[in-house]
Amino acid sequence: MIETAECATVVDATPTSMKWPEALLYSHLLSYSPSAPANRPIQCHPYAATDLAYIIFTSGTTGQPKGVPIYHHGLMSLVQQDQLYLCSGVGTRLLHTMGVGFDGNIYVALLGLCHHSTLVFNTGDLVEVAKCVESTFLTPSMLNTLNPHTHHNLQSITTGGEALDKSLANVWPDHCLLHNAYGPSEATVMSHSVRVDSGQVVTIGKPIANTTCYILDAHLNLVPLGVTGEIYIGGAGVSPGYLNRPDLNATKFIANPFGDGTLYATGDLGRWLSNGEVEYQGRMDDQVKVRGYRIELAEVTSALLAQPGVTAVAVQVYDNQLVAFAAPNNIDTKTVLHALATQLPHYMVPSHFVAVSSIPQTVNGKLDARALKTYFAEYQQQLRAKSLASTVSLSPQWQALQSAVSQVLGMDPATVNPGLSFIQQGGDSISAIQLSSQLKQRNYRLFIPAILERMPLHDLADTMDECEVQVAP
Repeated sequence: MIETAECATVVDATPTSMKWPEALLYSHLLSYSPSAPANRPIQCHPYAATDLAYIIFTSGTTGQPKGVPIYHHGLMSLVQQDQLYLCSGVGTRLLHTMGVGFDGNIYVALLGLCHHSTLVFNTGDLVEVAKCVESTFLTPSMLNTLNPHTHHNLQSITTGGEALDKSLANVWPDHCLLHNAYGPSEATVMSHSVRVDSGQVVTIGKPIANTTCYILDAHLNLVPLGVTGEIYIGGAGVSPGYLNRPDLNATKFIANPFGDGTLYATGDLGRWLSNGEVEYQGRMDDQVKVRGYRIELAEVTSALLAQPGVTAVAVQVYDNQLVAFAAPNNIDTKTVLHALATQLPHYMVPSHFVAVSSIPQTVNGKLDARALKTYFAEYQQQLRAKSLASTVSLSPQWQALQSAVSQVLGMDPATVNPGLSFIQQGGDSISAIQLSSQLKQRNYRLFIPAILERMPLHDLADTMDECEVQVAP
C-alpha cells in the first residue's frame, strides 16, 4: 500500500520496529500529547478543490488492496450538506466509533469539527460509551449491540457500511431519529441517505446533493421502475479510479453514457421504487450456487431474522454447504430449522446452524468472515468428537446411511447432520438415486421416494431394510 500510494513520510505516535523503505521518511512523535496547548501557530498550506484529500485502501472480494484517491471537492460536498441528518452542532456529543481503515471515520471527524460538536471517541466499551452521547454513526452490526431502552439518550443514529436489517429498522425509529446511509469508498463515503420509519420498506433513499444514480442492466441500459439492476454512481464524490489499476478501472469506472463525468459500477443490486428511493438488494457476488441451485444469501438471512428469538445472522458457504450463524447462543436450532423448512425451498435451508453469542465484527464494525470460518471449524470438531463418542451405540443402519450420504454429497461423515433431511443437507433427485445405489452396495434397501421426504436422517435410518447384494455370476 505504501508503494502504491507513493508515500514520502510516515508519522506515528508510537514507536515501531518495522523496517521501512530507505526512501521513506519515518517520524515518531515522542512528545505528542493530545491535551498539550499549542506552543506555536499552525501553518496551514492552501489547497484547491481539485487537490487530493486522502487515499483509502479497500480490499473488496479479491483480497488485494486497491488504493482509492479522494479529492477535496467531493469531501467538502459531503460534509457541507445537511440532508445526511447526523445530529451535530455546538453542545452535541458525537460518538466516533470508526477505525482508520474505514472511510466513515473521516466523515464523522470532519462533520463534528466543522459543526463545532464535541467528538467522543470509543475507547473500547461501545455499550457504555454510547450512553453518554446524543449522536453517532454506526454499522448495523455495531448498532445491534445497543438497546434503545438503555440508550435513551441517543437522539440521532446514522447507519452505514452494511445493509440495515428489518429488525433494527422496526425498533429504533420509535426511540430516536434513525437514518440509513449507503455508499462505497469509491464515492467518498456515501451517496444515498434516508430517514427510516418503522414498519416501512427499508431503502437506501435518494442520491444526496451533487450525486447521481443510475440502475443499469448488463448492457448499460436503464432498467424500468421496480426492475433489479446494478447501481452506478456519478457526481462530485466519485473517485477518478484506483491507483495503478488500469485493468480494474476499465470496468469499474466508466464514462457516463447519459451525461458528463464518470460513473462507478458498485457491484451492488438495487431497484427504483415509485417514491424515487432505491431499494438495496444485495451484492452481485452475494448470489451463490450450491449444488447447482442459485441462492441469494440475503433472502436466507431475512428468513432467519424473521424467526422468534433470532437477533443477528450471518450466512456463509463452506464446502458447497450453506451454513448459518445466529445469535444468541441459546437459540433452539431445531425449531428454527423446522420453521425454515416450511418457508423456504429445500435448497435454501442451511445444512448447518451454528448458534453463537454474537456475530463477530472487524475493527471497522463489519462482518468478520475469518472469525466465522474459525467458528465453523470448531463446530465441525465438536461434531466429530460427538460422532466418535457415540459410534459404539449407533445402529448399523445409521452408520451405513451416514457413510453413504457423506460419499454422495462429498461431505465429511462427521458433519452429516442426523436432524436434517437428505434434501436439507443439499441432496436432490439425482443424488437420491445415487444414495439408494450406495446403500444397496452396503446391503440396505431404501427407496427413492422415502429419501426425498423431509424426514430427518436418523428417522430415515430406522426405515431401512437389510437386503442381499446380488453378485453377477
